[in-house]
Amino acid sequence: MKRSVSIACATLLFLGGVTLASPAYADENNVLETLASVSPEVLDSAASVSTTPGTQNAINASLENTQITVPADAQAGVIVNSGTTLNIGLPFARQADTATVERQGIVSYDNNNGSETVPVIHDDGTVQLNTIIRDPQAPKSYSYPLELPSGSSLVAHQGGAQIRDDNSGDVIGEFDAPWAFDADGQSVPTHYEINGSTLTQIVAHGTESRYPIVADPSYKTYT
Repeated sequence: MKRSVSIACATLLFLGGVTLASPAYADENNVLETLASVSPEVLDSAASVSTTPGTQNAINASLENTQITVPADAQAGVIVNSGTTLNIGLPFARQADTATVERQGIVSYDNNNGSETVPVIHDDGTVQLNTIIRDPQAPKSYSYPLELPSGSSLVAHQGGAQIRDDNSGDVIGEFDAPWAFDADGQSVPTHYEINGSTLTQIVAHGTESRYPIVADPSYKTYT
């Protein structure tokens, strides 16, 4: 896929006893500068939607008949509701910091392992879940556990993945084939693996890559 947009959907996963901390505004634009330098297209169509600290949800957006919620606590996951509700858990959510607001439509979670998860809401109702990989010690595997709509399945499709209704075969939503680029704009080998309802992006970064690397799962919902 091109370095473009898609929607990453998710249904909110509340964990008993978890207290949500408030997201904080970024003190610097390190994350934005990284996205702009490696994949400027990511920022071009970011939506001007309410993105605020001090609340349970850092982003609540209604775009293209789709309601999108991005939480302060990464463990809650990202919600996209467009008639059906899909839950995508975020990688390393249990160890990630509370969301930092980068700008309207964009927050980041520091995974405390050399990587960051950066959801971007786009004008067309798409959500893009970017991964910033900072160094060679960062993980090569990034898993997104999905809570699928009842009666649907996650299946591989043309390098990406689709969520399909089990009875009708209709496509509920689609992850485009993944991409990853390093700081020199060079492509980094990447692919998806599917295990039940978990989508995992493998990014084969190493000494031949120049950091940071930006990768993404992108999901578009069909309403």
